[in-house]
Amino acid sequence: MSTPLPVTPIPALTPYTCGLACLESVFLDMGRPLSQSDMLKQFYPFLLNPDPEHFHEYGSTTPNQIIGICQHLGFKIVQTGQDFTEANCATVFGDWLSKDVAVLIYSFWQGKYHHCVRLSKILTTSEYEVVNPSLAHFDITKVLFSDLVSWQFGYIAIGK
Repeated sequence: MSTPLPVTPIPALTPYTCGLACLESVFLDMGRPLSQSDMLKQFYPFLLNPDPEHFHEYGSTTPNQIIGICQHLGFKIVQTGQDFTEANCATVFGDWLSKDVAVLIYSFWQGKYHHCVRLSKILTTSEYEVVNPSLAHFDITKVLFSDLVSWQFGYIAIGK
């Protein structure tokens, strides 16, 4: 029987590596540590932003880049997508968290910027707890499902 994964909070290395911080946390908790620095080196061409206006955002990740890094390293993508059904998400996400599956949530956070967080707990059907990485810091943040919907969230469930 599976046991819940720990959720190790990891701060972002740069202002743009929230997705890599979430991956570092997942990889550490799944027993295959890989730091953000190592990911930046190993996946350099894959993580470059070809847009000259955003070249300085090296290390920012799209959902497809997160999926690609996981698959390249041999992790299983259990599921990815969007589902704005509150009860369904609470049930499915809770089931994953009770097993050895990590859930990353990406969104247009607070309607301001693209961001990735790691789900740590289902507090109620309508409220979650997430590890929210930022530059050299992290917060354990409560977030309402209705806010995630308004921020057009998506999710990536990652298994061993």
